[in-house]
Amino acid sequence: MSSNSTAHSGNDSDMEERVVRSTITLHDHGDVTLLIGTGEEQQPVFVSKGTMQLASPIWRAMFDGPWSENQADMIPFPDDDVDAMLLVLRIAHLRFHEIRENNKPSIDQVFQLAIT
Repeated sequence: MSSNSTAHSGNDSDMEERVVRSTITLHDHGDVTLLIGTGEEQQPVFVSKGTMQLASPIWRAMFDGPWSENQADMIPFPDDDVDAMLLVLRIAHLRFHEIRENNKPSIDQVFQLAIT
């Protein structure tokens, strides 16, 4: 579903590598990319604002309100657990078959989901 590649920083004195994850597409006609997590764990996910608005009043307010997310092409979700958020987004986008393919959620994932 997603793959990783490495990228080097442009600074030769700082030969730091970072992982660049491929974008997971949950809606073929989506209109926003969520950047879930931070650092090496950050996962881009292409989703539909409309689908998210139907799934949650919080997301409805976020995308309909005066906030910058309303117009953004990419929205960071740095405080969210990648696996827990992917589970929520797959449910919201009716991608249940991907949940089964990726195994059942662990107790830790269910906990992260509860606090997300």
